[in-house]
Amino acid sequence: MSLFFVILVATASIGSFLGLPLLSAAAALVAIVLLSILVHEAGHVVAYRILMGAEAPAIAVVKGASCRVIRLRGRPNADALVALAGPIAPIMASAVFLPFWNLAPPLIGFAVLVGIGHVVSVALPFGDGATVREIMRA
Repeated sequence: MSLFFVILVATASIGSFLGLPLLSAAAALVAIVLLSILVHEAGHVVAYRILMGAEAPAIAVVKGASCRVIRLRGRPNADALVALAGPIAPIMASAVFLPFWNLAPPLIGFAVLVGIGHVVSVALPFGDGATVREIMRA
C-alpha cells in the first residue's frame, strides 16, 4: 500500500506546484479512504490483542489496497467484538480530528463520512457483517 501513498503524495505535490487544487484535493480524498482501510484493520488487531492476549497469533495481509487479518477464533463474544472493532475504528479515528474542523471542514467531513460508511458496512451480507452474523448464529 506504500506505493499508493507515494503516488498520492506525488499527485498532491504536482497539483500544488501546478496550481491545481482539485488534483491535490482528489489525492487527499483517496488518501483518507486508504488510511481508513488501514485503521479498520488496526482496529481488528488491537481488539484481538486486548481480548485474546498479546501472544495470540495473527497475520496481517496487505495486497494492493486490500487488507485483512488472519487470526485464530476465540470465544464467540470476543470474536464478535474483534469483528466489530474494525468498522468502529475509522469513525473513532475521524472523531479525533473534529476539534480541528475549522482548519479543513471538507476533509474532516469526508473522513467522518468514510468512518460512518465503515460502520454501516456491518449491515452488508459479506465481510465483517457476515462474520458477525455467523458468530451470532453459532
